[in-house]
Amino acid sequence: MGDSFLHQEAKETLKSLLGFSPADKDADIQIEFALNMTEELVRNYCNIEDIPAGLTSTIIKMSVDMFRNEAYGSERVPQMVKAVSMGDTKTEFGTVQSVKYEESLLKDYRKQLNRYRRVIF
Repeated sequence: MGDSFLHQEAKETLKSLLGFSPADKDADIQIEFALNMTEELVRNYCNIEDIPAGLTSTIIKMSVDMFRNEAYGSERVPQMVKAVSMGDTKTEFGTVQSVKYEESLLKDYRKQLNRYRRVIF
């Protein structure tokens, strides 16, 4: 989203989808970070400099997923269930690995991103 208007519009949409009011400025830094990280991920995957307008909705959906998974702004490290036992109930938690999540995120949106992907030799 090389155009700052598109970036600002995506940021406002992302803020709304995450349940923040337009007046709530506390989450702006985390929202901006999630959006920038997603844009960088898409640029690197697609081998492009500017993000086309056709990817705006995809970027926003990916940013929502990234924001929720990474728990930006939270003091706690994101956790996921690592192991579950039924007898005498035992549940183990482990930290989420961001690199693996980014790969998973790309896999989820690969169909939309491949339309814009450029081959580099």
